Amino acid sequence: IDFPGKYPSRGGNIIRVDVPPNTLFIRNRAKIRYDQAAFFDAMADLLTNSTDGEERMIEIIIGSGNHLPDDEKMWKNLHVRRAATFAKELQSRGVSSRLISTGVAAISSDSVWMSFLSRASGEASHVVTGGS
Repeated sequence: IDFPGKYPSRGGNIIRVDVPPNTLFIRNRAKIRYDQAAFFDAMADLLTNSTDGEERMIEIIIGSGNHLPDDEKMWKNLHVRRAATFAKELQSRGVSSRLISTGVAAISSDSVWMSFLSRASGEASHVVTGGS
């Protein structure tokens, strides 16, 4: 990924990218596809190489169909496991957990939303992404 000029040293800019889950994950599994290693390397580089006084964060939302997982075995749900796997993949590349937010949303489309946020270090942030 390459977003030159999109992240000023002081900002609050948000870039949102939607991709089908099967682009990133092995079909019907919470495992990242092997051919996506370079993509995750580039995301980690983008998130960890900010300028002085700037913080870059990512919010990942996994679409779960029309319903949220709501039973006592929620942590076994594919969408919840994918959100966790995504975060772990970035953390394994040196991205601090405080720069990563994950979630699951009840949306009809099968999608992974990635919102990249840039802000001045120490500023409070409220990132909101749309959905149904």
